[in-house]
Amino acid sequence: MEEEIAKEVQVEYLIHALKEISQVIQLEYLQLPKDLSRRCRRRHKRKVANDLARHTWRLKRELAKLIILKQESERDDKRWSIQLEVANLFEVSLRLSYPEFKDEKSIFLPCAEEEYGDYQCENVMSISHQLREEGTMPLGPRRIGWKIKRNLQLLRPQMIEREPWVCDIGFVTIKLSGKWMAKSIHKMLRDGIDTWAPKLLLKSVLVNFPSCDMADLTQMDLLRRELIKTTSMRMLEYCKIDAEFMMPCEMALPQEQLDKFRIEKRDDGDVLIFRNGEEEREPLIHAKRDGWSGDPEKDLADLWYGLKTKTACWIVCVTPVQQQEYIKMCFKAAQHATWLPRDWWVPPQASFTGYQTYNTELKHEDLDLLLEKAKMSCSAAAKELGYTGEQVSNCVLKYTILKNSRLTDFTFNYEEMLNAEGNTFVYLLNTQFRIRSFMEGSREDIDKLKKDPELTLEKGEIWKEGVERELVRHLFEFTEVGFVAETPKLLLCEATAVVMEKGFQLLGIIPESSFLGEEWPQVSSLGLTKSRIQVERLNRKDPPKVVNTRIELLSVCPHITRDPSFRRGKIFGYISVSDTYNLRSDGWGKISLPDHGYVTLFDCDWPDPVDITNRRPVRLGNPKSSKLVPFSSFMEFCYEIYASTETNDAFFQVCHGKVDTNFKDFLEGDDDDTTCSVGTCSGWDGHLRMNYVLLKDPMDSNIKVTYVSHKDEGGKEEVFADIFAYYGRGFFDKTDPFIKDYYTASLFRSCFDTKITGIPLTRSMLAVPTKGSIVIVAHLSDVDSGVTILTGDCEFLAGCGGEQKIDAPCGTLHVSVDWSRC
Repeated sequence: MEEEIAKEVQVEYLIHALKEISQVIQLEYLQLPKDLSRRCRRRHKRKVANDLARHTWRLKRELAKLIILKQESERDDKRWSIQLEVANLFEVSLRLSYPEFKDEKSIFLPCAEEEYGDYQCENVMSISHQLREEGTMPLGPRRIGWKIKRNLQLLRPQMIEREPWVCDIGFVTIKLSGKWMAKSIHKMLRDGIDTWAPKLLLKSVLVNFPSCDMADLTQMDLLRRELIKTTSMRMLEYCKIDAEFMMPCEMALPQEQLDKFRIEKRDDGDVLIFRNGEEEREPLIHAKRDGWSGDPEKDLADLWYGLKTKTACWIVCVTPVQQQEYIKMCFKAAQHATWLPRDWWVPPQASFTGYQTYNTELKHEDLDLLLEKAKMSCSAAAKELGYTGEQVSNCVLKYTILKNSRLTDFTFNYEEMLNAEGNTFVYLLNTQFRIRSFMEGSREDIDKLKKDPELTLEKGEIWKEGVERELVRHLFEFTEVGFVAETPKLLLCEATAVVMEKGFQLLGIIPESSFLGEEWPQVSSLGLTKSRIQVERLNRKDPPKVVNTRIELLSVCPHITRDPSFRRGKIFGYISVSDTYNLRSDGWGKISLPDHGYVTLFDCDWPDPVDITNRRPVRLGNPKSSKLVPFSSFMEFCYEIYASTETNDAFFQVCHGKVDTNFKDFLEGDDDDTTCSVGTCSGWDGHLRMNYVLLKDPMDSNIKVTYVSHKDEGGKEEVFADIFAYYGRGFFDKTDPFIKDYYTASLFRSCFDTKITGIPLTRSMLAVPTKGSIVIVAHLSDVDSGVTILTGDCEFLAGCGGEQKIDAPCGTLHVSVDWSRC
């Protein structure tokens, strides 16, 4: 403890000394005799500047060493992670660059484009805001990035392969050194794979199954729940956390705890729990008999027992996504009873891990066929690794369930599950066997390398580019890896084998743990009760959602309030949306969110920003889900949008955060099937207005546009096209005509070559009211002269497909619409 305090004092002393030296040297320059010639003053000024730079550089190096030593001394074991190493690297540079912001945590992400590097630091966003608040903002965000870059080069030159790069908006990008990566792999092999376990600030975790109607769950649902539980517990134990499954509590709530609530049981079977003595408020818990609710008294007793008797730091409830609203109400009641703190960062805490229930049941014939196919295809690799045909079939089923997102349904396809190529258990098993076979003749060399205290690499034996470097990055991130075949390659193969073996162990797909859990003691060959498999889901209670709904985000309107002179610029970032019962999960947002599949409506990275005019609408393209997006009673929008000037000399946070939106009144109302709506989100430097349309029971349109030029072939003609669409048949009669511009969809606004007949629309899907229509307008002009060559519009009634033409002397535009109903 005393050593840590001493190091902290040394760090603060060096920061103070750095400021003092700077002030003394500058004061020395100001106190020069006034009768010195201009030439002497310039010479002395250069000397002062050189002295200042030399002293600053020396002090910063000492300061960096102290901070790094302090960070390393705080590690109570040999655990290591690439995320921690990169975070420490950026944080030390931030502290040297801006010591006044000593609590600034590094914000970094893996680079989307490999050509830019491996990781990029994005702290320029928060630092520029803080400097602007203090009135000390430099000339542009790149100045902040350059300052961070200079101090990065002071720290660990062996970790960075080349000079850090600063992009136009100030993000600092680094590329990891191949030699440093090789030594990190060697360190893991020497100290063991357990050193790569994440370090979590928890001591004990309880995993719990909340109460629910078992008739709502099929055997596949129970299997998925069991696999999520056991896999989560293995991962927590790997992180050195005491993980335990909490059996249902047999005792009731103590009377003093029960007195905090007032329980009301209605004739229809619903159970309402209120705050005791506060009858006028809404209930803390409303457990509906015909919904996805459990027994609230039992679940509250389980929470109290786990938090107060077992003294768990964290309780994880594994539950179907349909039950999550009910679980949230139980957590709210626990907060009212002071069992849980109201602040999420204060322990103890409780959370849920949701999973999607299956729409189809697994048939007994499918299981028998899977077992038969697995025995027939049980390769020499599986037998060599100790797997029987039955164990292979069990592991195939487990891996197929676990590899799919817990928020998606599962389709049973034994041919795909037993495929020897792709992301399958069979492929991974064969890969593991190939790696072991390759290393058989080099086992002595590998063992010798692992025992060496330091790794010595010859010239050229480092991973600069290519497959090997990519594999190392995958190993660092502990994700699925493939196979590749000198010293660094042996280390790489051994590391791949070690990581795969640990991954198999955590997933429970090794021979010793290939059984399908203790949930089914009397089982068939695959661990599933035959009679239970054949039970149909007659009583399944689906979420209370309208069968067919759509939300169409047509435009956003950024407003930069920080700088009154801002007129034109660029924006980048993302907007994503999720509903209570899980949207289609084939388009994910960038952020890590607990239990909802977020569909990305807008996603634009900084290398390819969108041009904007302040306070004017920006029309959006298709959602990233490649499907039109439904909505339900409660939706959550996530925003993170940034803007920069045209010359990138100023940087603004337009909006950042989450906004919950209630659409319940519109869904339950009978007056209108469509409505125009607005959502807003604010940031440090402005706000964003989101213009969207809600539709009940609409038709989905798929639009195609082609252009046929009437000019002679061979001549290249480049045309600028502005094609947009809006709702017709009186949709905007009740609204201000000015509003129409905000609810117009841009299908295409760019140049295209007339040799390519099909125009690549940026927005080709649009939901249309069943009794409405869609109007498509096109303006085409010559790129060189700007002369209009075609203009016109066409209207399609919902459900009435076909093709319409817009003719002009220079060419013909063909517009077709296909209709479908979800």
